[in-house]
Amino acid sequence: MDQPRLSVLIVDDCHDTASSLAMLLTVWGFRAFIAHDGPAALAMAAQTSIDAVLLDIAMPGMDGWELARLLRRDFLPGDALLVVLSGYGQDKDRERSRQVGCHHHLIKPANPEAIRVLLESRVRQLEQLARPDIEPPLAGEASAEVCQGS
Repeated sequence: MDQPRLSVLIVDDCHDTASSLAMLLTVWGFRAFIAHDGPAALAMAAQTSIDAVLLDIAMPGMDGWELARLLRRDFLPGDALLVVLSGYGQDKDRERSRQVGCHHHLIKPANPEAIRVLLESRVRQLEQLARPDIEPPLAGEASAEVCQGS
Protein backbone atom coordinates (compact mmCIF):
# COMPACT_ATOMS: atom_id res chain seq x y z
CA MET A 1 0.00 0.00 0.00
CA ASP A 2 1.60 3.26 -1.13
CA GLN A 3 -0.27 5.83 0.93
CA PRO A 4 -2.03 5.50 4.26
CA ARG A 5 -5.77 5.26 3.85
CA LEU A 6 -6.70 7.51 6.79
CA SER A 7 -4.99 9.94 9.11
CA VAL A 8 -6.02 9.01 12.65
CA LEU A 9 -5.31 11.08 15.74
CA ILE A 10 -5.00 9.03 18.93
CA VAL A 11 -5.45 11.01 22.14
CA ASP A 12 -4.69 9.20 25.37
CA ASP A 13 -2.66 10.27 28.39
CA CYS A 14 -1.45 6.67 28.81
CA HIS A 15 1.65 6.59 26.60
CA ASP A 16 1.69 2.79 26.30
CA THR A 17 -1.95 2.64 25.24
CA ALA A 18 -1.49 5.35 22.62
CA SER A 19 1.73 3.83 21.25
CA SER A 20 0.29 0.33 21.05
CA LEU A 21 -2.81 1.56 19.25
CA ALA A 22 -0.68 3.63 16.85
CA MET A 23 1.40 0.55 15.99
CA LEU A 24 -1.74 -1.48 15.33
CA LEU A 25 -3.23 1.23 13.12
CA THR A 26 0.00 1.47 11.16
CA VAL A 27 -0.03 -2.29 10.54
CA TRP A 28 -3.58 -1.89 9.23
CA GLY A 29 -2.40 0.78 6.77
CA PHE A 30 -3.50 3.91 8.59
CA ARG A 31 -1.38 6.97 9.39
CA ALA A 32 -1.35 7.44 13.16
CA PHE A 33 -0.63 10.59 15.14
CA ILE A 34 -0.40 10.64 18.92
CA ALA A 35 -1.24 13.36 21.42
CA HIS A 36 -1.23 12.79 25.18
CA ASP A 37 -3.51 15.66 26.21
CA GLY A 38 -6.09 18.06 24.88
CA PRO A 39 -3.82 21.01 24.05
CA ALA A 40 -1.38 18.76 22.16
CA ALA A 41 -4.30 17.22 20.22
CA LEU A 42 -5.62 20.66 19.28
CA ALA A 43 -2.16 21.72 18.09
CA MET A 44 -1.86 18.54 16.03
CA ALA A 45 -5.30 19.03 14.49
CA ALA A 46 -4.41 22.62 13.58
CA GLN A 47 -1.37 21.41 11.63
CA THR A 48 -2.57 18.13 10.14
CA SER A 49 -5.54 16.95 8.14
CA ILE A 50 -7.28 14.41 10.37
CA ASP A 51 -9.89 11.92 9.12
CA ALA A 52 -10.64 10.22 12.44
CA VAL A 53 -9.95 10.68 16.15
CA LEU A 54 -9.75 7.98 18.81
CA LEU A 55 -9.85 9.66 22.19
CA ASP A 56 -9.87 8.88 25.87
CA ILE A 57 -12.18 10.78 28.20
CA ALA A 58 -10.31 10.78 31.52
CA MET A 59 -7.27 12.95 30.89
CA PRO A 60 -5.68 15.60 33.09
CA GLY A 61 -6.62 19.19 32.36
CA MET A 62 -9.01 19.02 29.42
CA ASP A 63 -11.21 15.93 29.34
CA GLY A 64 -12.01 14.09 26.12
CA TRP A 65 -15.51 15.52 25.87
CA GLU A 66 -14.24 19.10 25.90
CA LEU A 67 -11.55 18.12 23.42
CA ALA A 68 -14.12 16.52 21.11
CA ARG A 69 -16.27 19.64 21.26
CA LEU A 70 -13.31 21.89 20.39
CA LEU A 71 -12.02 19.59 17.65
CA ARG A 72 -15.46 19.41 16.08
CA ARG A 73 -15.99 23.16 16.33
CA ASP A 74 -12.59 24.38 15.17
CA PHE A 75 -10.60 21.79 13.25
CA LEU A 76 -12.42 18.74 11.96
CA PRO A 77 -14.73 18.50 8.98
CA GLY A 78 -18.29 17.76 10.04
CA ASP A 79 -18.08 14.18 8.82
CA ALA A 80 -14.76 13.31 10.52
CA LEU A 81 -15.07 10.18 12.64
CA LEU A 82 -14.82 10.68 16.41
CA VAL A 83 -14.59 7.55 18.55
CA VAL A 84 -14.35 7.53 22.33
CA LEU A 85 -12.16 4.80 23.85
CA SER A 86 -12.76 5.04 27.57
CA GLY A 87 -13.32 3.18 30.79
CA TYR A 88 -16.41 5.34 31.24
CA GLY A 89 -19.30 3.25 29.99
CA GLN A 90 -22.52 4.29 31.67
CA ASP A 91 -25.47 5.47 29.60
CA LYS A 92 -24.87 9.07 30.72
CA ASP A 93 -21.28 8.83 29.47
CA ARG A 94 -22.38 7.55 26.06
CA GLU A 95 -25.01 10.28 25.87
CA ARG A 96 -22.47 12.96 26.68
CA SER A 97 -20.21 11.58 23.95
CA ARG A 98 -23.07 11.86 21.46
CA GLN A 99 -23.82 15.42 22.60
CA VAL A 100 -20.30 16.62 21.80
CA GLY A 101 -20.30 15.02 18.35
CA CYS A 102 -18.74 11.60 18.87
CA HIS A 103 -20.05 8.86 16.62
CA HIS A 104 -19.14 5.88 18.80
CA HIS A 105 -18.27 5.21 22.43
CA LEU A 106 -16.22 2.07 22.97
CA ILE A 107 -15.33 0.75 26.41
CA LYS A 108 -11.70 -0.06 27.24
CA PRO A 109 -10.31 -2.48 26.62
CA ALA A 110 -11.95 -2.11 23.22
CA ASN A 111 -12.03 -4.96 20.76
CA PRO A 112 -9.40 -4.09 18.13
CA GLU A 113 -11.65 -5.53 15.43
CA ALA A 114 -14.40 -3.05 16.36
CA ILE A 115 -11.92 -0.19 15.93
CA ARG A 116 -10.76 -1.58 12.59
CA VAL A 117 -14.35 -1.95 11.34
CA LEU A 118 -15.13 1.67 12.23
CA LEU A 119 -12.01 2.96 10.48
CA GLU A 120 -12.60 0.78 7.41
CA SER A 121 -16.13 2.15 7.21
CA ARG A 122 -14.70 5.67 7.22
CA VAL A 123 -12.32 4.71 4.39
CA ARG A 124 -15.30 3.52 2.32
CA GLN A 125 -17.18 6.76 3.05
CA LEU A 126 -14.25 8.85 1.85
CA GLU A 127 -13.82 6.68 -1.24
CA GLN A 128 -17.48 7.13 -2.04
CA LEU A 129 -17.20 10.90 -1.69
CA ALA A 130 -14.20 10.91 -4.00
CA ARG A 131 -15.83 8.55 -6.50
CA PRO A 132 -19.63 8.71 -6.58
CA ASP A 133 -19.70 5.65 -8.87
CA ILE A 134 -18.66 3.42 -5.92
CA GLU A 135 -21.55 1.61 -4.30
CA PRO A 136 -22.35 2.77 -0.74
CA PRO A 137 -21.74 0.29 2.09
CA LEU A 138 -24.63 -2.03 2.79
CA ALA A 139 -26.95 -0.95 5.56
CA GLY A 140 -25.59 -2.13 8.88
CA GLU A 141 -22.17 -3.02 7.47
CA ALA A 142 -20.41 -1.14 10.30
CA SER A 143 -23.33 -1.40 12.64
CA ALA A 144 -23.41 0.94 15.62
CA GLU A 145 -25.02 -1.91 17.55
CA VAL A 146 -21.94 -4.07 17.11
CA CYS A 147 -19.42 -1.30 17.68
CA GLN A 148 -21.02 0.87 20.34
CA GLY A 149 -21.84 -2.02 22.59
CA SER A 150 -18.27 -3.35 22.61
